[in-house]
Amino acid sequence: MSERQPRKSPLSPSPLPLALFIVFAALIGLGALYLFTIGMTAPAPTQTGAQQNALAQATATVEADTEEEPNYDLTPTRVLPVPTDAPVPPGAKSPIPLPPPTEISYTPGPTASLEVLVPIEEWREYVNEQQGFTIKYPPNWYLNPGPTGQTTQIFSYDFNDPALDGYKGPPLDLTKIEIGITQAQQFLPNESIHEWIYRTGRLGEDDKLIQEEELPVDGLPALRQLVDFEYGGLIEGVYVKRTNDVIIIGQHYREDWAIPNQVFALLVQNFRIQKERQ
Repeated sequence: MSERQPRKSPLSPSPLPLALFIVFAALIGLGALYLFTIGMTAPAPTQTGAQQNALAQATATVEADTEEEPNYDLTPTRVLPVPTDAPVPPGAKSPIPLPPPTEISYTPGPTASLEVLVPIEEWREYVNEQQGFTIKYPPNWYLNPGPTGQTTQIFSYDFNDPALDGYKGPPLDLTKIEIGITQAQQFLPNESIHEWIYRTGRLGEDDKLIQEEELPVDGLPALRQLVDFEYGGLIEGVYVKRTNDVIIIGQHYREDWAIPNQVFALLVQNFRIQKERQ
């Protein structure tokens, strides 16, 4: 009789599934350990998205309120009093008090009478050697030769009077005569003084010619004009042609000024000219 082999139980586990189960359990354990480690090291959230938006809006509102309504509750700057009796530092000199300002009084000379003409025999004489002419003027008028080479002026009043400071021209009922030299190298051959005046634009389009006449002065060709200038008013002028330049004698004109007009006419009649300047 043969020996019987023991029968295996159907419930006995197989070696392969058991190994797979062990590997799967190990992976689950490692994953759980990893997640636990990450959770411990990550920072804990402090605010939700809604809370962050609310905080940002509140911050913007505070900043806007700060810009629109600045704080005016400031402490005013303190002004320290200036000592009037401060001691003088050692070695320093005491300040020397300045004398009080003195008023300079000025007595202007008499204004020339525009009603009485002084005889020509009593007129004064002025010689301008640089510009080459000699004139006579009433003794109760005032001569201002001006800087060298500039316009010579003759006033019917004291032009140094401080009360007249700031006037752009003579005050009312006062007058002056001016004598100037203008270079005229642009003379054309055989050009007359009349042609030169119009060619060089001495009269503008808006200036109105009232009178014009040829009037020789000391033997030289000259032209007298009465012009109502747009920017100068009514002016009487005499242009005298010399070899290398033109002498211009002028004054502001008023028809009712009998004496100043006579003074101007006599000054032109007694004008003496050096024919060529040195």
